[in-house]
Amino acid sequence: MSLLENNISGIRKYNPKLANKICIHEFSKNVSFELVNTKSADVNLIYNGISVHDEESPQNEAINVLNQINNITDDSITILMGLGLGYLFKRAYLNNKNKIIIFEPNLDILKFTLEVVDFSAELADERIFITNTRTELVKFLESVHSFKASVNLYSLPSSNKLYPQEIETLKNELPAIISHIEGNYVCLFNKSYPWATEGMKNLPDLIDSHNIDSLRNKFKSKPAIVVSSGPSLDKNIEYLKKYRDKIIIFCVANAYKTLIKHNIKPDFINFIEVLDNSAVIKDMDLSNTYQIVQTIANNKVLKLNVKKRFVFYCHNDIVSRWISSITGFSVCDYENKGTVSYSSMYSAYMLGCSPIVLIGQDLAYVNGECYSSDSAFGKAYKCVKDENNGNYKLIIEDTQKFTDYCDPVRKTLSKRELENLAQKIADFPIAFVKGQNGDMIPTNPNYASFIRFFEEFAYDNCDSSLELINSSTGGAEISGYKNMRLNEVLENLPILETTVEKIIEDSLSEYINPAKENLTKIQENLNQLIEDINKYIPMAKDGYNISEMLIKELKRNKKNPDKIGKAVNSLLVYYYKIRENLIDTHIILLNCVFGELLELNPFLENDECISNLEGINRLAILSKNFYEAILTKIIEFKSVSQNSYSQLKS
Repeated sequence: MSLLENNISGIRKYNPKLANKICIHEFSKNVSFELVNTKSADVNLIYNGISVHDEESPQNEAINVLNQINNITDDSITILMGLGLGYLFKRAYLNNKNKIIIFEPNLDILKFTLEVVDFSAELADERIFITNTRTELVKFLESVHSFKASVNLYSLPSSNKLYPQEIETLKNELPAIISHIEGNYVCLFNKSYPWATEGMKNLPDLIDSHNIDSLRNKFKSKPAIVVSSGPSLDKNIEYLKKYRDKIIIFCVANAYKTLIKHNIKPDFINFIEVLDNSAVIKDMDLSNTYQIVQTIANNKVLKLNVKKRFVFYCHNDIVSRWISSITGFSVCDYENKGTVSYSSMYSAYMLGCSPIVLIGQDLAYVNGECYSSDSAFGKAYKCVKDENNGNYKLIIEDTQKFTDYCDPVRKTLSKRELENLAQKIADFPIAFVKGQNGDMIPTNPNYASFIRFFEEFAYDNCDSSLELINSSTGGAEISGYKNMRLNEVLENLPILETTVEKIIEDSLSEYINPAKENLTKIQENLNQLIEDINKYIPMAKDGYNISEMLIKELKRNKKNPDKIGKAVNSLLVYYYKIRENLIDTHIILLNCVFGELLELNPFLENDECISNLEGINRLAILSKNFYEAILTKIIEFKSVSQNSYSQLKS
């Protein structure tokens, strides 16, 4: 094989789209490459008259760049801006064992270099990633990032000439991207246990519902509108009503009131939130609407009176994976990103819809508005610009709406509570994203992160026939989606030839629900789960007591080495037994001790972790946290499991 083919074979394993793009790429007109010798006898690349590497010594230049930062560890991530002839890349690869992401925005340089330099050994390494777009870069950064891992950005001096805009943008965005990734871990720490318990509580209802996979590709090439509750929904509501007989409507719960107020009944309503958000559809009649619900959604929404319920089992949900591992169906095609609008879009995608049109997906504060005026949270607060300092902040717009938003059950707040909440939203951070008109517009930092989710979805499907359209007029720019006004999208579409109800009834008539078919297996697994928890609770109690004893012993002036040694040995033995026979055997329990394992497991992977008293003390503290989680969360989880087991048996 040629050098190019050898190099691309490594890229193809993790990024086949880029591999294909490089293969078919034709060099731009008038582009010039020249290879010249430097004073050090290394080869330099001259691209369109620009020297990519140092004219004296490219090797020394690479060394000097890498010496700028010294906090590189095996779990850190290095981002290299520009590939050039690979001097910086090869030096970074040899110096450390960490993950390396190369961002080469210039496809001409990327293909030329892969044709003349052998990177086959490096690119075959699973810790190396080459990217050509910002979306690819963020996607792989998210996939390889570990908790509290450092991220270092390096670039050659020539990159400032070749990619000034890309470098400036990346430097500005990288802190927010990393903050969001770290925030995902914090979210997992806070929600992993509620997700597991709510999923277990939902189990009887999940089994009694339909699998969303029963509708896979049943709506092939039928246009879908994904309705979110952003301000632009108000601009499009009349078009939805006018062209209702041409489209399938997927609606997030918060936008349901807006549609119903305008006499538009959505086909599907989506729920994913583990917290109780049933208040947003309180007093609404859902009996003629199909529900799509994630396994970990709050149990109250699974009790709603809907036409039919479909469960969205997905691979990044531990409850879904647990059920699928027992019953034998696959969840690998389904994913969620923690936002109900993304789940709605992905549902439309798995059902085969095209085009998929987003409305109300502003992901920004458009003209100061945060939500559609008729949505559950509409007019609760708005974003305003302080004319004195030019900064943006959130303020309460409608006190009662805001009260309903903050306390949907009682619908009342004291004056002190209202003042405190008003101050809290005023202090809430404001981010800026590129709008569809090219201007930077204010938004919620979480919304800014959601934009990347939608862009990654578009990137993953860019070589398919799927058509993605953004009709959230005036909102944030989402790369990969065509900006079109909703009336322009809908006016030329044909009327649907059949009804949603008929498609669903025909689909269900020939589908066997694997969860219901394997009810006995689920019962047996659940019973075994309860038995195993009971079996290892005594060991966890011993582990907790030993951890406490070890912490106290290490504080003594005169320490007992034998006592410490035996305690350490017991903690390690208990940990690996519980990990193998309880946590790894019943993967749903992973969410009960997620945060504790995320700290303890990497610590134990270091062979030198207990080579000194400081390491032993760290082991004792982390072990105590781990066993405490078992004695609180897993015992409580067992109680929820027993209740679900009793319901299934009856």
